[in-house]
Amino acid sequence: MNLVRILKRTCAFFFVVAGVLPLFGQGAAPAVLPLADAIAMAVAANPQVDVAKARQREANAGVQSARSALLPKIGASETFIDSTDPVFAFGARLRQGRFTAADLSLNNLNYPSPTADFTSTAGATWMMFDSGHSLDRIRAARSGTAAAEEQAVFTVQKISFNIIRAYYRALLADQEKITTVAAVARAKSFAKQAHDRVDAGMALPADGMQADVELSQRQQEAAEADSNAQLAYAQLAGVLGDPSKRFTLVAPAGVPEPLSASVDELQSRALRARPDLQAAQNEIAAAEKSVRASHEAYGPQISTFGNVEADNPHLTGGGNTNWTVGAKAEIQLFDGGERKSQVSKANAQREMAEAAYKQAVIQTGLDVKQAYYSRQTTERQYEISDEMLRKTQETLRTSLDRYNAGLVTITEVLREQEQLRYMELTRAQSLYQWWIADAQLRLATGDINVTRPGVHP
Repeated sequence: MNLVRILKRTCAFFFVVAGVLPLFGQGAAPAVLPLADAIAMAVAANPQVDVAKARQREANAGVQSARSALLPKIGASETFIDSTDPVFAFGARLRQGRFTAADLSLNNLNYPSPTADFTSTAGATWMMFDSGHSLDRIRAARSGTAAAEEQAVFTVQKISFNIIRAYYRALLADQEKITTVAAVARAKSFAKQAHDRVDAGMALPADGMQADVELSQRQQEAAEADSNAQLAYAQLAGVLGDPSKRFTLVAPAGVPEPLSASVDELQSRALRARPDLQAAQNEIAAAEKSVRASHEAYGPQISTFGNVEADNPHLTGGGNTNWTVGAKAEIQLFDGGERKSQVSKANAQREMAEAAYKQAVIQTGLDVKQAYYSRQTTERQYEISDEMLRKTQETLRTSLDRYNAGLVTITEVLREQEQLRYMELTRAQSLYQWWIADAQLRLATGDINVTRPGVHP
C-alpha cells in the first residue's frame, strides 16, 4: 500500500471519528448509531490499534536510526587536567604554545612543575563509503515500515469485521424480540377467538385452555427474547468501549449485493489486496535487504575525520589552537566469526519470512473459499426461508378459516402458529447471517470497506 492510500484511509478514519464524537455529548436518550459510526468507535477504543500504531512508530524510528549512518557525527568536549607527568607537561606546554628553551633542561624535563591544561575540542567524523551496508539497512527498515503500515490496516479490518458481526447480531436479537412480540399478539387474538367460540358453545373448554397455554409459551419466549436483546446490546456497547452507552441501531435495507465474481477471481483479488499478504511481502523484502547488508559488512570502509582543539593554561585562554583533518580506509580481516553469524541470522530470517508468506497465501485461499461458500449457503437459506414463510402465512390463514368453520381442531391452528413463529425467526436469522457472511468474504478478500455501497445502505 502506498503512502497516498494510507493518507486517504487515515483522513477518512478521522472524519468518521469526528462525526461520532457528538454522540457522546447527548443525554440519556438512545442515540442513533449507524454501522460506520460503530466501527469508528470500536477502532478508536480497541487497544490493538494502539499496539499497531506503536509498531509503526517503532518502524519509523528504525528508518531514522539506519539513515543516521549516512550523516556526519559531530561532537564537542571540554577537558581539564593538572599533572606533573613529564610527558603530559611537555606535550601540554607545546600544544599551548608556551614551550621555551628553559623547558628543554633536563631538570625541567624530568621534574616539571604542575601543568594545567584546559582542552576544548570540536570534531566530526563521516563514513563516506561502507560498501552499501548503510543504504541496504535503510531499505530494509523502510520495508519494515511498509509492513507495519499494512499490518495496521489489517488490524483495523479485523476490528471492523468483529464490530459488523456484533452489530448484526444485536439487530438480529432486536428482530427476534419483534417476532416474539408479534407471536404474542397473534396468540392473544387467537385465544380470544377460542374463548368466544367456547362461550358461544361452538368449541370445547379444552380449546380455550390450549389457547391459553400457547399464549403463556409465547409470552415466556418474548421475555427471553427481550433479555437476549438487552445482553446483545450490552455486549456491543462493551466492544464500542462504553458499556453504559444507550443507542439505536440502523438495520440494513434489503439484502446484500449479488456476487459478480467467481471464487477463483476472488482468490486472485485477495492475493493482490489483502494487507496481511502485503505486509508479509514487505517482510520478505526487508529480510532480503538485511541479507545483502550483512554481506556488505565484509567490504572496505572509507571515512573522514576532522577536529579543532584549543589548549589553554587558564579557562579564559592564553594558549594555542590546532586542527587536524584526515581520511581512513580500513577492511576487517578477522572478527572471530561475528559477521558470518550475522549473515546466517539474516538468511534464517529471510527463510522464515518466505515460509510465513507461503502459509499466509494458503490460509488466504482457504479463507476466501470458506467465506465464499458460506455466503452462498446463507443466501440460499434466506431464499428458502423467505419462501417457506410466505407459504406458512397462507397455511395459517387457511387453518384459521377452517377452524372457525369447525373443520379442523385447535391443535392444527396452534401447530401452524408455532410454525409461523419458527419461520419468522429462521428468515431473520438467515438474513443477518447472510450479511455477516458477506462481511466475512470482504474481509477474506481485503475489501472490507464500510463506505462501499451495499455494505450499509
